[in-house]
Amino acid sequence: MDPEFNPEQWANFFVAETGATAALAGLVIVAISINLKAIVSGRLLSGRAAETVAMLGCILILSTLVLVPKQSLTILGGEILILGMATASLNARILIRARHLHHDQEARWVRVVLALGVTLPLLLCGASLLAQPHRMVPGGLYWLVPTVVFGLVGGLLSSWVLLVEILR
Repeated sequence: MDPEFNPEQWANFFVAETGATAALAGLVIVAISINLKAIVSGRLLSGRAAETVAMLGCILILSTLVLVPKQSLTILGGEILILGMATASLNARILIRARHLHHDQEARWVRVVLALGVTLPLLLCGASLLAQPHRMVPGGLYWLVPTVVFGLVGGLLSSWVLLVEILR
């Protein structure tokens, strides 16, 4: 089977991503707990923390779904599509709320690009897997690489903000 649509050939990638994302999510949770008072006192930072946990949680759930053995591509595609829609709606809600709380120092466009970089490929992957027998949407599981990369970059940037920039 073509690696584009064969989850078994992606197992090592997603095992590695599960470990890396779990470690980064743990760092974010520690950063939140260390600076909890400052984070909850401002709605902008609490949204940033929620966005980060959602982004990393999305990658953890995604990795888990792809690693389920002998799952049909139709089921996997549906699961990924649902995850993409849930992540997109959560990110949209957080970013719309943050728009009203905008800080001059915050590069809000970076957050929008990262949110789109996580969610759009998820939606394309889900559609690709659902349309796989007809090859109407190319890319298959390769769409998940940008999701993981954008999610990890977003997690790292937000970890930095929640650990260091919050004290400035």
